[in-house]
Amino acid sequence: INEFIEEQMINPKMKAKVNGMKAFFNNQQSFNYGAYYGLGLGGEAKITKLLHAAIGALNKQPENSRKPIILGMVSNLNQEEMESIKSKLSLLGLIEDIDFLSITDPKIINDLNNISRNKITMLNIGDLPPNLFDYFFSEANIFSTVAGKNGKNLMRSLGKPFLITVDDTYSSPLLNDKLLKVKDELIYAPLNQKPTELTKFFI
Repeated sequence: INEFIEEQMINPKMKAKVNGMKAFFNNQQSFNYGAYYGLGLGGEAKITKLLHAAIGALNKQPENSRKPIILGMVSNLNQEEMESIKSKLSLLGLIEDIDFLSITDPKIINDLNNISRNKITMLNIGDLPPNLFDYFFSEANIFSTVAGKNGKNLMRSLGKPFLITVDDTYSSPLLNDKLLKVKDELIYAPLNQKPTELTKFFI
């Protein structure tokens, strides 16, 4: 996997993410994760709802058998957007339940080795090369979000649970409601445990 990451991330803009992506996949057996793309339009509100849902799902897992949960954001979130998300979470009283990491942080290897199982970790990744993007989604073991026909086809071919945020020019008006329902209806656990409960999230 390390060689694959290096081969895929030869673009100078991607170089800063190499060590973080290596650490992520080298440690992936120690956590559950979902991949999230297509949350740009109205993204702060959608991501806030997603984090809210994830916290609810995490709290349903027995504490002694929990694995850490990482929400991997394959979207470019700037500092202003991040502050907006944190502000919304503070108003909801949820900010202490979430750790925020960046794949380019020099401390990312240590951070990924010390993920809390009692918090949700939001990992800001940003753009990925196409092959690594597909691989990142293929390895996710909790539900993910994608946008457009290509994303929908990818997730269907993988047999993964997902929400589609944008289908070409159509944006689902039910998306926000579905993100909130996740905490009540979606089991945050490896897919092979209760796959039938996840099919309702296919679109």
